[in-house]
Amino acid sequence: MSPRKQPPTAHLQYLDLYQSQQDYIDQHSLPVLQAQRDFALEALSEYALPQRGMEDWQRIDIESLYAPDYGINLQELDLAPAGHKQLPQYNCDLSVNALTIKASALNSNYLYTHYANQKRKLPEGVFVGSIKEFVKEYPDLAERYYGQIAEVDTDGTIALNTLFVQDAFVLYVPDGMQLEQPVQLVQLLHAQEPLLCIRRWLIILGDRAEASILVCDHTIDRTSFLINQVAEIYVGDGAQLKLFDMEENSHQTHRTCTYFLRQGAESQVTLATYTLNNGITRNSFRTRFLGERAEQILGGVAVTNGTQHVDTFTRVEHIKPKCHSTQLFKNLLEEQSTGAFSGRIFVAQSAQQTEAYQSNRNMLLSPEARMYSKPQLEIYADDVQCSHGMATGHLDEEALFYMMQRGIPEHEARVMLSVAFVGDVIALMPLEDLRDRIESIVRNRLLGNEPTHCSQCGKLIF
Repeated sequence: MSPRKQPPTAHLQYLDLYQSQQDYIDQHSLPVLQAQRDFALEALSEYALPQRGMEDWQRIDIESLYAPDYGINLQELDLAPAGHKQLPQYNCDLSVNALTIKASALNSNYLYTHYANQKRKLPEGVFVGSIKEFVKEYPDLAERYYGQIAEVDTDGTIALNTLFVQDAFVLYVPDGMQLEQPVQLVQLLHAQEPLLCIRRWLIILGDRAEASILVCDHTIDRTSFLINQVAEIYVGDGAQLKLFDMEENSHQTHRTCTYFLRQGAESQVTLATYTLNNGITRNSFRTRFLGERAEQILGGVAVTNGTQHVDTFTRVEHIKPKCHSTQLFKNLLEEQSTGAFSGRIFVAQSAQQTEAYQSNRNMLLSPEARMYSKPQLEIYADDVQCSHGMATGHLDEEALFYMMQRGIPEHEARVMLSVAFVGDVIALMPLEDLRDRIESIVRNRLLGNEPTHCSQCGKLIF
C-alpha cells in the first residue's frame, strides 16, 4: 500500500504572514496593486502552491522550494550596507552599456536614481521606471493592464506574487514610437539573511511600437535567495518586442518566473532566457495570439552542473489564423544536474493556417546528468503546419575525434562542441558584445572556472 500523499503546507506560512501584516500592506500599497490582493488571497488559500506530480509540475518540487522560512522585506528596509550605496547604479563593462537606457532593482524594489537624467533622452510619452511613478503619469493605463493576464488562479506562485508585490518595473511605449536604445534592467540580490524577493514587470507596447529589453540577474551575497517573478507583456498590432532575460546568480539562488504574453495582429516578439548560473530555476511561458499574422520566437539556453535544476514550461495558444510560432530550448547538463522541458502548442479550430514548431535539444556531459522532456501538440484545426521534437544525447564522438586529430586537446574540443551546440539560441541576441559575453560565460562554466560572473562588471558576484 503506497503512503498517503501529504497535503500542501508551504503556502500556510505566507497566508499567516500576510494576515499578520495586512494592515501595514493596506496602508502603504498603491491602489492598483491593492485591487488584486483579495483575489490573490482567495486563490492561494484555495489552490496552495503547485505540488510535484501535478500535470505541469512533474519534475520540480515547488512545495519544498517555498517551505524554508525566507524573510520578505515588506517594510522596504535598506538591506545594503553603507559601503554599497551605489549598488542601484551598478554598471556592466560592455560597450553596449553606453548605448542602453539603464534601470536597476535591488531585491524586490525598482530604484531609478539615474533615471531622471535619462528621461530627457526618451521619446515623448515613453516610460521606463517604477509603477509608483507610472501611476502618476498614466493612472488609467496602470489600472487597465496590471493584473489582467497574470491570473491568480493560474497557479499558487502567481497568487503569492500578487499578494505580496510592492513595486513593479514598467516599460510603456505608445503607439507608433520606436525606442532605438535597448532598455537594460539590472536586478541585484543583496541581503545578510535568506530572502524571498517578489518581482513584477509590466511591459506595454502600443500599436506599431518597437522596443528591446535586456535583463541581467546578479547575486551579490552567498546567502540563500528565492525569486518569485511575474511578467505581464502586452504587444499591440504591428509592434515589435525583443526581450532577453539573463540569469547569472549563485547556486544558493532559486527562481520561479512566469511570462504572460499577449500579441496583437502582425506583431513580432522574440523572448529568450539564458540560465548561466543558478540553484533551481523554473521558467514558464504562457503566450496567446490575439490577432492574425503575428510571429513569435521563444528560446532558452541553460548550463548546469552540481545538483542544479532547470525546468521549462511553455504553453503557446494559437486562437487566431495565420500566426507563426517557434520554440527552441537547449540544455547543457554536467555532473548530477537535471533538466526538464514540458511544452504545449495549442491550436484552436479558428486558427487555420497556423505554423507552429517546437524543438528541445539537450546534451548530457556526464553519466549522472538527467533530462526529462515532454513536447505536446493539441490541435483542433485541419489546415496547419505543426511539429514538435526532442533529442537528448552526448557529444558527437566523430567530431570530437576529428578535432583531436588536428591537435586540439580533448577537454577544449568538448567545450568547443558544447558551445557550438547552443550557438543558435545565443544568436537570437542582437547585441554582438553580449553574444560574445554569453559564449564566454558558457565556455568558462564548462572549463570549470567558477565562480562565474560577467567579467569586471561582476567582480562583486559570487
